Amino acid sequence: GNARAIKQVERLEAELEVYEVKNSSLQKQIEQINVRLRQALEGRAVLSQKEKALQEKLDSDETKQRLEEEKKKEEQQKSEEQALREQVTELQEKRRSRARSAERALKDQQRQLGELKKQQ
Repeated sequence: GNARAIKQVERLEAELEVYEVKNSSLQKQIEQINVRLRQALEGRAVLSQKEKALQEKLDSDETKQRLEEEKKKEEQQKSEEQALREQVTELQEKRRSRARSAERALKDQQRQLGELKKQQ
């Protein structure tokens, strides 16, 4: 019985060594996986930061482009307003000129009419 117990203890010790080797191997695999997981998470964080920076730049570029378009529209409107003001001024000047011409023509006609009346 004692020999059998010794063999069983030796067998259990051998099994224990096998389990310890397997456990050690599994422990190394877990550590490697944890290292890779940590690296993946760090890489993900870096990519997330890059994505955020790119999005901010894109937002900034879009805002800049929109502001430039608004400024261009505003300048175009100012230019159109200026052209309209110039047309109004030109039309007012033409109206004044025609009014003066009409006034002179009327005075001429009245003078001529007055001369004709004197001759009669």
